[in-house]
Amino acid sequence: MTTLPQTASLAPEIALDLGRLTDALRIAEGGFIAFALFDTFPTRDAMIREIALRLAGEVQIRQIGLTSERPYLHEYLTPPDAGRRGAYFVYGFEGISHQARQQAFGALQVKREAITRLEVPVVLWLAEGNLVDLARRAPDFFSQRGGLYDFRSPDRAPQRAEELSQTIVQMLGTYSLSLFSPEELRKRFMLFEGLLKQSQAEAEPPPEILAYLHFDLGNIHDSLNEWDQALAHYQQAREIRERLGDTAGQAECLGAIGSVYLSQKNYPRAKDFLSQAMSLRPDEAIYHNNLGSALVQLGDFEGAEKEYGLRVFLRPADALNALTSLGVLAYRRGDVEAGQKRLGEALALWEIAWKRRLQSPASLLANLTLVLLGLGQKEQALESLRSALNQLWPSERPEDFLPDFELLAQSPNPPAGIDEALALLRRV
Repeated sequence: MTTLPQTASLAPEIALDLGRLTDALRIAEGGFIAFALFDTFPTRDAMIREIALRLAGEVQIRQIGLTSERPYLHEYLTPPDAGRRGAYFVYGFEGISHQARQQAFGALQVKREAITRLEVPVVLWLAEGNLVDLARRAPDFFSQRGGLYDFRSPDRAPQRAEELSQTIVQMLGTYSLSLFSPEELRKRFMLFEGLLKQSQAEAEPPPEILAYLHFDLGNIHDSLNEWDQALAHYQQAREIRERLGDTAGQAECLGAIGSVYLSQKNYPRAKDFLSQAMSLRPDEAIYHNNLGSALVQLGDFEGAEKEYGLRVFLRPADALNALTSLGVLAYRRGDVEAGQKRLGEALALWEIAWKRRLQSPASLLANLTLVLLGLGQKEQALESLRSALNQLWPSERPEDFLPDFELLAQSPNPPAGIDEALALLRRV
């Protein structure tokens, strides 16, 4: 049996990442995906045992060893025991056949939403070559990573994990973490469209693959503000999911269609489709968030507060937008104290959202502006808004941010600086 060397005898880089991964799993919320690099099996096994030992009684570690006969990660996953934190350690990519490994990586790309939706942290243990291959074949799954931890011997791995991560990101043409440039989106559109035509040409096209490709093509068109094309692909994906009896998949498509209508400012249609999505998946936080946004524009502020509140309740760790909206709505009805409480909670989450690039830079900075205005920090707020306007993406317009600021201005006691903020947005 391999034993772990004393921490003091470990290379400093490895000891540091051992502590970092252990600490991350202590606090990680659902949807956390991490990658652990190793170069020898004894080291990998020893690290897994040490982390499990350190987390004993706190986090239930479940180990999954993939096989050539069963290479699909999502088939192994089950919710954690009630009342106990859990995490999955996944390995075996190096021991399965080349074909099975490619199937495993392809399934990570196709089933990424199902894996993150389980809300249990997942750590994949990989050799460097397989990590690079995974990034190529499952770029959207790789882009959702919450950490990259390096347990390779420093003398055999001159390029450490973060450098390797940047190399992979450059290879994929991506930036931030999960957001793609318009040029990269066009490349991905060509790739997925080619795969769709190839699949449709088969004698028996695999319906799950067709649904996935239509949905991802819809995502690409949505990101490029090509909404009619996005709706067409989402609708085709929805019809396939309905035939398959895939309730969660149907809800995902209905939610995406509702989101497109929200972007088009067709708020009644947005409300209709988001309500349908929510009826199938009432526990999906994003549907409540987007429905709240539609209800605000329809003048149903009480209904909007209810939906935003459910969004926060279901997944508080990344509820930045919902908390900000709740703060603004409280201000609007004259409850400054409640508004500032919610905005303070939003501010506590903002730095995490910025580091993870959960939205575009301009959107995050505009959000920060609302928070700071409500908390009485006028000068910092206006500086944040100027920075947002300097970082607009080609698909973004200043007027996209106006509704939230106009809502805050409707407060019986509007915060100082709101008029200047509105003037900045309207002038640009």
